[in-house]
Amino acid sequence: MNVSIRPALAVLALFVLAGSCPGQKGNSTEITVQQARDLVAKSQAGILDLNRLTTVSSEVASELANQQTRLYLDGLKTLSPEVAEQLAKHRGQYLSLNGLTDLSTATSSALANYHGELSLRGFSTLHINTLTPELAAVLAKLRVLKLDGVTAISSDIAAALAKNRTLLELNGLSNITVPVAAEFAKHEGVSLRLNGLTILSVEVARELANYRGRNLYLNGLTTLSPDVAEFLVQRKRDILSLSGLTSLSPETATALAQQQSRLYLNGLRTLSLDVAVQLAKHRGDALAIGVTEISPEVAAALAHYKGQSLYLGNLESLSLEVAAALADQPSPLFLDGLDTLS
Repeated sequence: MNVSIRPALAVLALFVLAGSCPGQKGNSTEITVQQARDLVAKSQAGILDLNRLTTVSSEVASELANQQTRLYLDGLKTLSPEVAEQLAKHRGQYLSLNGLTDLSTATSSALANYHGELSLRGFSTLHINTLTPELAAVLAKLRVLKLDGVTAISSDIAAALAKNRTLLELNGLSNITVPVAAEFAKHEGVSLRLNGLTILSVEVARELANYRGRNLYLNGLTTLSPDVAEFLVQRKRDILSLSGLTSLSPETATALAQQQSRLYLNGLRTLSLDVAVQLAKHRGDALAIGVTEISPEVAAALAHYKGQSLYLGNLESLSLEVAAALADQPSPLFLDGLDTLS
């Protein structure tokens, strides 16, 4: 058995400019080209937070694009195509424009050239009247598309967004229709994140079972029936994440154990012996369980785990009885949160 125990890592403070600019008051809403150049020079080791800015010229945007980490411009409510063209050249990995509530096709086309992660959480609802399928298709060209402010969506917009080839995130959706689920299932990117969904009907689950991408995140689900679980595990994918579940029935655990790759259950806080016996039958790449404590009996059941790696990262302490039971586990065992052996 291979065991990995990692201590918590210290987090280094980042250089953050809370919207204040050299030579300006802290509540300044615009900056000059020279000020932008100076701010960029000082922020290369951290993030550049300019959320107080409400106006940015294309010349200023050109300077800000030289920033090499994370750039926040959430104070911008509108964006011209010219400014968007410059911001799309941003050399960092993250650009936040969460204040935007509307985009023209020309502006979207310019932003679609951005190579990093673009956050557009200011959109409240994507209806045909505010976002056309053509505009959604342009947004879908972004490498990472996060629209967590979206609370409702039509099937034609979903179809356009599903053409995204990498990461599509719509965590603001608390429910989706069967036609929308059918369109999302056509997404062939790396990840689809629908962490706002709190419940799945069998009909919606049947459509999502056809998801063509590699990773499916449904961390908002707090309950899961065996029928729904059976649909979710039908197709092999890299990751199925259900970390919003705090408990499982043995029947649901039996269904989930059929999942053939990585299964994330990091939200589980209780684990009965019957459930542990079923989860131990999982033969995928990894199983992550979020319980903070387990009994020797449950540990003995998990010691029969059939998959590649078992993660119990939320366990903070381990009794000798539990440790002895887990020692029989043949697969690599990860106990990242462990700080006490008793």
